[in-house]
Amino acid sequence: MKNLLIVDDDPILRELLVKELERVRYSCIEAGHADEAWDQISKNSIDCVISDLAMTEGSGFDLIKRIKDSDSAKNIPIIIISGVLDFSIDKARQMGADHLLTKPFLIDELTRVITSLE
Repeated sequence: MKNLLIVDDDPILRELLVKELERVRYSCIEAGHADEAWDQISKNSIDCVISDLAMTEGSGFDLIKRIKDSDSAKNIPIIIISGVLDFSIDKARQMGADHLLTKPFLIDELTRVITSLE
C-alpha cells in the first residue's frame, strides 16, 4: 500500500497526517470533504482512504457509501478516524469501514492499521 487519501475538514490535522505518513514511506493526497475525496479517487490510484466522519461538506458516511457503491472503488480499504464515540462508529463499520480509530491517536497506531490492511 503506497497511495493514501487523507480526508478531513481540519487542514492542520491533514497536514500533520501527511507529514508523518510521508516520513514513514507513504504517498499522500489530501481532501477537505467527501466530494473532493471522490474527485481524488476518480483521478488517482488510491490504495487506502483515511477519513473523518464529521465534516462540514459531505460526511465520512457519504464517502463510505459512494466508495462501497462503486464498482471501481469498492475494494479500497477505509480507515475512519473520529473524535466521536457513539452509534456513528458502529454505523461506519456496518457501512463497510475496514477499521476505526478514535481521535486522538498515535501515528504508530495508524501505521500499524495501514500495514495490517496491505
